[in-house]
Amino acid sequence: MHREALAGNPNPSRHLQALHFLGALARINKLRARKSPPSRRATALGGRRITRAAYAAMAVAAGPRRAWSRAILLGLRRNSIAKPFLIKKRILKPHRELRDVGSRAEELRRLLPGARRMEFGSLLDETLNYIHHLTAQVGIMQKIADSLCK
Repeated sequence: MHREALAGNPNPSRHLQALHFLGALARINKLRARKSPPSRRATALGGRRITRAAYAAMAVAAGPRRAWSRAILLGLRRNSIAKPFLIKKRILKPHRELRDVGSRAEELRRLLPGARRMEFGSLLDETLNYIHHLTAQVGIMQKIADSLCK
């Protein structure tokens, strides 16, 4: 069934990502319907579930060949919210110049899940792929939000 749907699609991973994310949202919605009216804690848990569902859909669509997707899936399998892919609120410091490529590579390794011991060329390739999937994720979420607001 999926192969026929993907045959004419120029970007099949985005299609798969949308399917997985919508399926996860449907499961989350069923869990919410079974429970009592949402409390503040339940609302926070629902937000975390949606975040985890979005990252899981993104990682599954990317496949196991990417280090960042393996790192995300491993964190989800451990049933914990893995630190590498959570967005943390922090106060941004003024931009400082990074003078050498080594320190820039270290910043990328710190930001990209599963990139701790990666060589520079692979790091750039993984980063490009990760940004591509994040952009697709934002587009999917924007379309969902637009369809709900109509």
